[in-house]
Amino acid sequence: MSIEQVNLDIMNVNFTINTPSEEKATLLQAVEMLNKKSDAIKESGRIVGTDKIVVMAALNVVHDLLKTTLKDDLAI
Repeated sequence: MSIEQVNLDIMNVNFTINTPSEEKATLLQAVEMLNKKSDAIKESGRIVGTDKIVVMAALNVVHDLLKTTLKDDLAI
């Protein structure tokens, strides 16, 4: 298993992290999903502050994941 350094942009904040090469694609999909959720929350205008927007977006993503796994009786 090789480790790859990946640059991520989450709400215009750059992060450099190490990830297994075989997980890079799903990591990038997760970042894209988080950014889309964050943008939707930001555009609603109900929440102000990048940190709060990202936390709410992450909470929404995890909530959606839990609803799917519970509905389909999957383990996380």
